[in-house]
Amino acid sequence: MKMRGALLCTILTAILLVTGCGNSESTSTTTEDDDIGVWSIDVEVVGENPTTFTNEDAVKIGPVEFKAAKKDGDIMLEPDTYQGILINDLLDYLGVQEYSVIQVEAVDGYSLELEPDRIEAAQTGFAWMMNGTMLEEDSGPIMLANHGRGSKHWVKQVAKITIIK
Repeated sequence: MKMRGALLCTILTAILLVTGCGNSESTSTTTEDDDIGVWSIDVEVVGENPTTFTNEDAVKIGPVEFKAAKKDGDIMLEPDTYQGILINDLLDYLGVQEYSVIQVEAVDGYSLELEPDRIEAAQTGFAWMMNGTMLEEDSGPIMLANHGRGSKHWVKQVAKITIIK
């Protein structure tokens, strides 16, 4: 009798594990999409057709955590942890090998130009979370985090990226 109970328990456990594993994979993808939110950014590589970079593209690239700190005058503030996409990963995804400048523009028209050496030298990327929390409306849904630079070198509410080869 005990043997049948143990066998039945083992079979039920195996069924639950198989069913649970199958469900956790789909939940993981859904949770990842929910964590990122739904957004899009216009992308123009000069000389090519414009495209749109979305939250779905970001999931394909694979979000990363990176640390970035703002500079206030001569003082480097404590770094925050961001979740997002590094600019170099975005460029690889778009198939851009060489460029002279990347211009990042906000919803309000503010823009910033980044040269290759600046991007290579630091953790610079597009973030949707800071310290485990979604960006607030006045900063997000996507913000350019530009490590080691002052506030005017960070771009809130990113709307467009222009890549000049």
